Amino acid sequence: EAKAGSLSAGYSRFMSWKSADGKAEASHLVSQLEVLINGMLNKATLLDLLRHFIVFEKSKKEDPKTWVITISTVKKLAAYHQYYAVNAAVASTLRAADMVELKVAQTPANYGLPSVAQQPKGDKKAGVVWHTQGSGKSLSMVFYTGKIVLALDNPTIL
Repeated sequence: EAKAGSLSAGYSRFMSWKSADGKAEASHLVSQLEVLINGMLNKATLLDLLRHFIVFEKSKKEDPKTWVITISTVKKLAAYHQYYAVNAAVASTLRAADMVELKVAQTPANYGLPSVAQQPKGDKKAGVVWHTQGSGKSLSMVFYTGKIVLALDNPTIL
């Protein structure tokens, strides 16, 4: 079982990297280590992860007997689905803002919906991210904000 995560995070935060390209999950016949190496550890993805997909979370615990307060910091790394969803959302936003050529690897057309490629550039309509409960949507939005602030020269984000 091949997983990736931060040394300061608990093992529960270590995640499998399940796609080498972000388009489809790898076959069960392909080794998880191979998928992790080809998907996460390729130069472009690894550098993007290091720059845009790491956050730090502080937590405070108080011992009820001694009243001693302990503050710990945990480094969190994006999971594969967060990485690919955020990059697709950023590409969709840049297309909607007429900022760059369309470079979306996976479009709604993959799911029988109208394609992003068919939308006019600069129409001010960007997509949303849909993930199940507990999948890290809040962290995904933090990652998204970090990337879009750089790409759009510090826009107002609500």
